[in-house]
Amino acid sequence: MNEVDKVTIRNQSNPNNDIEKVQLSNGDYLTSSDINLIIQEMTTFSSDNGVALSNMEDVRANQNFMTIIVNSWQPA
Repeated sequence: MNEVDKVTIRNQSNPNNDIEKVQLSNGDYLTSSDINLIIQEMTTFSSDNGVALSNMEDVRANQNFMTIIVNSWQPA
């Protein structure tokens, strides 16, 4: 069975609604600042390289985006 865990974050740009921390079962985590930095880095990369983001598959299929995300996690 191929299980997929998913978290949808909405309104992260609104300081009243931002997520303080997302933590995995192994203790690794992302803070609100980490999430915002991921968004900024992906937006900059997209703009600089003419990459369109239409859906999550676009992110999963792009090694540069996946590297940005993987390298953003803080160790436990």
